[in-house]
Amino acid sequence: MQFRKKPVVVEATQWFKNGDHPLDDCFRPFEDTGEVPVSSREGKIVRYFRHPNVSGAKKCDQCGQIMHFHGWIDTLEGGHIVCCGDWIITGIVGEMYPCKPAIFEATYDRVKVDEINANTEEELLEQVSKLISLMEYLPLMKEKEEKEEKEEKEEKEEKEEKEEKEGVIKMIDGINEEKENTIAEWYQKAKECRSTDELKIFLDTVLSYGLHDYSSITDAFIAGLLATMKAMDCHENGGITGFQAGWIVMNFVTRELLIDGPWRMQKYHDMLYPQYSNKFEKTISKDTWDWLQKEASKNLETAGGHPDVIAHWQSIVDGTIPFGWGLDKE
Repeated sequence: MQFRKKPVVVEATQWFKNGDHPLDDCFRPFEDTGEVPVSSREGKIVRYFRHPNVSGAKKCDQCGQIMHFHGWIDTLEGGHIVCCGDWIITGIVGEMYPCKPAIFEATYDRVKVDEINANTEEELLEQVSKLISLMEYLPLMKEKEEKEEKEEKEEKEEKEEKEEKEGVIKMIDGINEEKENTIAEWYQKAKECRSTDELKIFLDTVLSYGLHDYSSITDAFIAGLLATMKAMDCHENGGITGFQAGWIVMNFVTRELLIDGPWRMQKYHDMLYPQYSNKFEKTISKDTWDWLQKEASKNLETAGGHPDVIAHWQSIVDGTIPFGWGLDKE
């Protein structure tokens, strides 16, 4: 089947520079201040061409002019570049789009004055309808432009926020890595302290480490204790065995934590070796059991408490070791 295009009268303006389109209104007041500009503003219909990835000095593939002298028009399809000499056509529903001069000349003839006067009432009404459509179309294009600008701004802000967060994370990771390396160096140097003079220098070093946080100050204390033990061990009046070193640690914990009564530390690494099975039996020594009975008896005489607690103390006094434990084998 074949069809013939209906004869349609369109409005068209040939564009060469900013402000050529009659609706560009380049001297409209500024929206924020209401002041009238001294020099022309960007056109409302044909705007400046700008693209982040296209230089203004680049030559156009279609006309050979540099992109700086081009325009941009928003269309129903998204938008088009406007070259110097392009015709800006207003379509039948008020939409605007560019047309190359050669195509325009081959497609359209200029309407003569007498032809315009010969328009029927129906044709005049059609032209009025087009004008109304154009007036309705312009706000939609402005809304579309504002929406695109808002989305572009939000995308830019989101990207900047993401880059800022990534930068902070990298900075924190770098600080944490540097901190871990510094603390590891403290423990290594603590083992190398051989005199009280070296000890003083070491303590000054770990205590002068910038602004200590909750974690680093504890590492500084522990490293200081290790360094003190090493320095005292190397003193002419020092010298201790491994057993004494263990007793020092146990006694320090007892005094620092104010532990009243017997206690023990459990090294679960020994579970890896079958010869240490006796260390994990649920038993207590005779001395510890005597102490527990003595404390339970004292509490019954001097301290009050919940009935369940009092009953628990009484069972200890009566000879029941708590929690299913037993006495060490003699």
